[in-house]
Amino acid sequence: MENLLFMVELKANPRIIKLAQTNAYTAENADDVEKNYFAEAFASINHTGTKAIFGSNWGDVSQPDYSEAYQVTMPSGWNQ
Repeated sequence: MENLLFMVELKANPRIIKLAQTNAYTAENADDVEKNYFAEAFASINHTGTKAIFGSNWGDVSQPDYSEAYQVTMPSGWNQ
């Protein structure tokens, strides 16, 4: 589930729905001592679960303040 934005239903035997790849990296490699935690993936979903907005630096750790915003729009009737 690394670099993945997904939705989990909060009930027994939940549905898990993959929404998008994030590719948000906090450092060049996992052993780097200094990490940019502001580059971590973040997301927000609307009340009806039809749209999600998320941010990603798309793996570009050379610019510490760089992040782009993306929107995922679910097709109508996706939850039936």
